[in-house]
Amino acid sequence: MRNKKLIIFSLISVLILVGLFYVFFSKKNKEVEWLYDKLGIQLPEETSIWFSDESYGALGDGYRLYIYQTNSEEMKELIRREKLNSWSKLPLPTELSGPLMEKIKGITSEKIAELLPLKVTKGYYTIRNSRTNGLIMGSDVYDFSYNNVIISVINLEDNKIYFLSFDM
Repeated sequence: MRNKKLIIFSLISVLILVGLFYVFFSKKNKEVEWLYDKLGIQLPEETSIWFSDESYGALGDGYRLYIYQTNSEEMKELIRREKLNSWSKLPLPTELSGPLMEKIKGITSEKIAELLPLKVTKGYYTIRNSRTNGLIMGSDVYDFSYNNVIISVINLEDNKIYFLSFDM
């Protein structure tokens, strides 16, 4: 009887440990895989998740913001390795950054909008339609194509990669 209790306790402990491992490590993998699935960027193994927030309603409207942190050597290797042909060099044009920031504040929150470095000058950015993965090039952020958007910024000043996705 005592051995039976010990075996049951051991099995429950193992299941709890496996569950905790899954919860803590699968979230990071999901966040890293999201960037690869949407933009084709393969992050270095040492990349950490600096910030993560998402909020979606019942109808699928909402946003997702992930901020990935690397060191300068990893960032140099990432820029060298990845093909950033469809990315533009920062800074964002002023006629785009102001209205885009206002739209982001309206969809997310002031706090989330302030985390996205739209005024940074050293790095790369891309703005895409999240449904078609097509580049969005216009500056009229109230155009219909800006309702389902991925905005990603590679900030070479702080070695962070910002990924914001929102659907309206």
